Amino acid sequence: DCADGVCAGPSVPGTFCNGDISSVVNGGTPTLESLAAIFELIASNGGELPGEIASTQTPQQFTPALDGIYTEIPLRGIAWFNSHAFNLSESDTLLESRVNYLFARERKREMKLMTDSSQVYIAAGTPPFTRKTFCVKHVVPQGIEVATLASHTHRRGEHFWVKDHTGKQIYESFDYSDPAYLHFQPWMRFDAPDEASRTLEYCATYNNGLTKNDEPDLSLVTRASRMPERTTCTPVACVAGKVTAACSTDRDCDSAPAANDGDCDACAITGGPTTENEMFALMPWYVYPLKP
Repeated sequence: DCADGVCAGPSVPGTFCNGDISSVVNGGTPTLESLAAIFELIASNGGELPGEIASTQTPQQFTPALDGIYTEIPLRGIAWFNSHAFNLSESDTLLESRVNYLFARERKREMKLMTDSSQVYIAAGTPPFTRKTFCVKHVVPQGIEVATLASHTHRRGEHFWVKDHTGKQIYESFDYSDPAYLHFQPWMRFDAPDEASRTLEYCATYNNGLTKNDEPDLSLVTRASRMPERTTCTPVACVAGKVTAACSTDRDCDSAPAANDGDCDACAITGGPTTENEMFALMPWYVYPLKP
């Protein structure tokens, strides 16, 4: 069905293609509710993305071949492409993605990216003009080695780190748009029979509108007026007039009665797919034991 090996649906603007993925899903009538069901499936699967075959968070990413290591992709099925791309400039641009695979010459041990999205929206509800840290446990199966670690947050994830079972910090990243990819050499082995010895703790601090000196940062705080199309939030704090004060209307923020200088626009963090929403995920690459 694909001329010259190129297969793609029509370009549709808006978050989640405005809920219309009928061009790639045969016989369905997709809605935002059905797309939300995909994330429910991910959560019910322990946070693992079903059938994930590629993932990148940088403009260019090259994964060098490892001796005897291979990954698998299905020969048939439906490929669901989540560009998860964003443009923070003031100019329109065309965002394109390409994935190239090389055949593994020697196939001894399989490697998989096992994204842990079990608490993907954990930061939702963090009030405006506050910082809050969240931590989650990740148990690595016995017999697995971890070759690489990476992290995933959105704009307000200012610090991400991982500790091993002894409390030693083994990973740290400070840039959501270019997170650290830590390649272990040698790989981390998880052979212990008890889960406690195979448990990683991953944490992230979310900053919803504070400068380094803990002053209000009106450019960083989640704001209803700046939410992308098809996303929204409920304003609960002032960004003009009585800045940081609680509010439900603009008049609640006026610096004085009838001043008409208030703006009730700051929101708690919301969970979602856009840069103005938030996510929380650990990205370990598992290397499986030799097959018998």
